[in-house]
Amino acid sequence: MDKLNAISIFCKVIETQSFTKAAALQNISVAMASKLVSQLEEQLKTRLLQRTTRK
Repeated sequence: MDKLNAISIFCKVIETQSFTKAAALQNISVAMASKLVSQLEEQLKTRLLQRTTRK
């Protein structure tokens, strides 16, 4: 995992409040954005985002 890339995606998710928008800005799939954030959470051993299907 490229930690800087994962942190960059995480920051974009926070800024846009959306995995979809963050992924579009970084030109990656939503699945990849989610996977990178999940890997970052796993490495840090903490939950960074509360995922929900609702806003």
